[in-house]
Amino acid sequence: MGEARRAFGFGTFADGLDACRRILRRGATPAVLRLYDQTESGRSFDQPDTNVLIVLDEADPGLVEATMAVVDDECRADPLDLGLVERWLGHRNDVSALAPLWRAGIVVDTVEVAARWAALPGLYQAVLEALGGVEGTLAASSHQSHAYTDGACLYFTFAGRPPGDDGVDGGGDARREWTARTTDGPGTR
Repeated sequence: MGEARRAFGFGTFADGLDACRRILRRGATPAVLRLYDQTESGRSFDQPDTNVLIVLDEADPGLVEATMAVVDDECRADPLDLGLVERWLGHRNDVSALAPLWRAGIVVDTVEVAARWAALPGLYQAVLEALGGVEGTLAASSHQSHAYTDGACLYFTFAGRPPGDDGVDGGGDARREWTARTTDGPGTR
């Protein structure tokens, strides 16, 4: 079994999405192809000035070599330390940092939205702008989690303080905003 890893930094999230699209459209299907926006790149990888793309493939050595040749050809971006892939493997399911937020009364929630490649950059901007406009929002971010030849999934995360002292809303305004941006546009949730 062969394995190969790559990490790249893109100037914009849209540029990273386009690289992912081109990789898959050429027939390469790495086991992991995840793109993080600058907010998540800073939080997860200490890379706040770039949009981190993590690539990992495991398969027959010839297939891995061919896949990574396509990845290298399509990722016209800054190569990053391969240790970021190991960091992702070790921490990808760790949510322990959320407990202090919950204890402080901060609402944290996520939603995964799928759309075609052409719609993803606009959908990304629309949802983050909408979440940023919700009173009490402290942070809103996204990463591309699952990618296919015709589109991908964007995983949005937000954190905020509910309006008022009673905390009754519990993130409802934010949910209404992302729902409006996805159902009024090209996304599905």
